[in-house]
Amino acid sequence: MEATLKAGKRHVIPKRRYYLDEDTWGAVMQEGWDANGKIWRVGLGMPHIVWECPCVLPNQPWVTYNLQTGNWVMGGPADSTKGPFYRQIEKLPATYFTPDALAGEGVR
Repeated sequence: MEATLKAGKRHVIPKRRYYLDEDTWGAVMQEGWDANGKIWRVGLGMPHIVWECPCVLPNQPWVTYNLQTGNWVMGGPADSTKGPFYRQIEKLPATYFTPDALAGEGVR
């Protein structure tokens, strides 16, 4: 999926391209260009399969590379020795997802 900045607007990354995983529809890779049209940042997300759910947690961990400076940053689970970074809850009833129920949970 490609995202380009709207004419007349400003953003530090005016163009991005996202690569979606065909199974989860999560963005597992992205590229970003600077205002001069030069590729600047590349990001990778590594989905985590949780077999006991079963489910996939998107982009845990993730890393972003700055191709112009050589810097990178990584995020995700802070400390796996303290237990899992997800919490499995009991299955919610279908009535939980009705418009009225969801409106009742909202906060203004």
